Amino acid sequence: MAEVYYFPRYKGKENFVTNTILHLLTQIYMYSPIRLNSILGEAIDPEIPLGVSIIQQKKASKSIPDGTISQEALTIRIETKVDDVLTEDQLERHCVGFSSKGDNYLLIITKNERDKKLVEKLNKKILNVRIVHNTFKELSNKIQDEFNEYEVQIKPIVDDFFKFCLDLNLIEKEGILRAVPSGSSFDLNVKYSCYRHPTSRNYTAHDYLGLYKEKSVRMIGKVSLVVDVTEKDNKLIFKKPVIGKMSDDIEERINNMAQESKKKLKWDIDEKGTRFFFVEKFYETDYKKKSKGGMQINRYFDMSDFLKEASSVEELANNLKLKIWE
Repeated sequence: MAEVYYFPRYKGKENFVTNTILHLLTQIYMYSPIRLNSILGEAIDPEIPLGVSIIQQKKASKSIPDGTISQEALTIRIETKVDDVLTEDQLERHCVGFSSKGDNYLLIITKNERDKKLVEKLNKKILNVRIVHNTFKELSNKIQDEFNEYEVQIKPIVDDFFKFCLDLNLIEKEGILRAVPSGSSFDLNVKYSCYRHPTSRNYTAHDYLGLYKEKSVRMIGKVSLVVDVTEKDNKLIFKKPVIGKMSDDIEERINNMAQESKKKLKWDIDEKGTRFFFVEKFYETDYKKKSKGGMQINRYFDMSDFLKEASSVEELANNLKLKIWE
């Protein structure tokens, strides 16, 4: 079955990307206003006054009513930059016209960390508006961290936003680990240093492949070859690789894995083709899932911070043994 996209993939225009972010935040608000407050607190300001306040016997100017329900004034404007350069003049113009009452924020979302310097400069210059910068990666990570795997109403939507950012190159693909459920096929995957699924199945580009079973990513490797294989008259036909180069050894491994998969798992080459993902080598790890329940579908992880502490895939695998994920 093809993977469901919650956000369409159209290259380019910033207003489309902004609309996608607003749509995501709307979905989160409908799911839980408190969770949206938590995300905005992480992204903008921990003290952001979102939602109503209910207070008993708060003194008014001339009386003490039994209860008060109030909501503070709050305005958040959003500016996204996909490819264009962020300019001081444009941001200054965005800061004009805010209400003189309440809390005012301008949230800037771009791909570049270096844009933070311009934001810091303007915050010293403009006093009535708090300007905050997040990269798409930072925003996506903050949103992902808020939800658990078992929250099936919202988690697939949140995960698709991360993949949306990857597919539109809003987040660097370097350092992305794709973890795949690998129960019955785990031993074969390890034996042949590869993973397979139907060519028609959607996925997001990734550098690393992880084999998941029993509440943990057990093996990881760096992707070295991706190739589609079809079958005709009981003979395998190899397409031009999507990534990497074919060799006699790879052809032999695919043939052997196809035969063994058919014998042990009753898996044939898909009629529309099967895509094989080879890694240079699988390294044993134990990247544990903390939250309840198993991982039912592919999960993508940003390994870039972990890679700063690792000089090789083997070292990354060892470091992940000390980490957990939700």
